[in-house]
Amino acid sequence: MVLFLHHTSGEAAVGSIKAGVDIVLGPRDFTEAFDAVMAAVNNGTISEERINQSVRRILTLRLAMKKMPQLKE
Repeated sequence: MVLFLHHTSGEAAVGSIKAGVDIVLGPRDFTEAFDAVMAAVNNGTISEERINQSVRRILTLRLAMKKMPQLKE
């Protein structure tokens, strides 16, 4: 992803979530990305429901992974 080349960590994080990403991994500046997402939720740029959708997808996947047999190396 080349968002980080032209955008701040905050802009990239908010833009990614608005585009459908559930988890923002490895921003250059974690604090800036976190603060920007929180500000976007607080000002309505990203809805709390959008965040809740991501949380539900993440937790559903985690639960499904626990039910899968573990691979042995």
